[in-house]
Amino acid sequence: MVPARLERAGPHATGGAFNSVQLSAPPVVMRETFFEIRFTATAPR
Repeated sequence: MVPARLERAGPHATGGAFNSVQLSAPPVVMRETFFEIRFTATAPR
């Protein structure tokens, strides 16, 4: 189950890919991937 704050962090388009990574990756990788996605989603273009 994905915590709500993780789902809210990124655009819906990345949700599926992020969920797949989260299910198969160790916690540290999950956390770094999450921050990478969040930073990419919020960074100015």
